[in-house]
Amino acid sequence: MSRKTLSNLERNEHFPNIITFGKYANALNMLPSDLLKEIEKQSNFLQLLEDITDDFE
Repeated sequence: MSRKTLSNLERNEHFPNIITFGKYANALNMLPSDLLKEIEKQSNFLQLLEDITDDFE
């Protein structure tokens, strides 16, 4: 994974697919569901979802 990809992930400019998400969880010794819980705790997840869905309108 490149530094640019990581930087884009941090700025919410790139979203991993489900396979990549599973690999991230595995690398962190976590279940994907537990990783998602941590992400939701650390970010305003509902706002992020709203921003993403606005792009499809």
